[in-house]
Amino acid sequence: MSLTEMQIKQLKPEEKRYMVRDDRGLYIEIMPSGNKHWRLRYWENGKERKLDLGQYPGVGLREARNKRDEINLNREKGISPREEKKHIPTFEEVSREWYERKIAPSTVNAPQPIIFEYSKGDKKIKLTVPAGTPKEEMRDAIAEAVRAVSGEASPDSVPTQTSQLATDGEDVNS
Repeated sequence: MSLTEMQIKQLKPEEKRYMVRDDRGLYIEIMPSGNKHWRLRYWENGKERKLDLGQYPGVGLREARNKRDEINLNREKGISPREEKKHIPTFEEVSREWYERKIAPSTVNAPQPIIFEYSKGDKKIKLTVPAGTPKEEMRDAIAEAVRAVSGEASPDSVPTQTSQLATDGEDVNS
């Protein structure tokens, strides 16, 4: 028998979690805390699998049924719901994407100099990168400046590199 919105709203928590079936593998699980979760029960390679479709009321009855139908259609096409899960990017992947989208476009043939300022404690450095500086050269100079301020490199190494990058007459260090 299919559930109705009214029946779902009337479901009360009990001491242990329990489930109420809807149709074609779809059911709602009621937790002792009162939370209600939509789940889909299906079999894959002879093993029972369960898939969380969302929490009620954020995911309503109609939306849960639509998700169930979509998953079942994909399963008929040979697409497993387990394979559909999105790739969770690593910190490195997110960082590289951010760099390529935000920093890299502004460093190649930039119409104006890029000014990078960094401080740690009482140490400060200001690096001016002229327009059109290749991003690899800029990245290396910034990394060296940060290492110098952090104490991982000698501060004397930074002015040499930064003066090569500074535009005419500009002060590189503050």
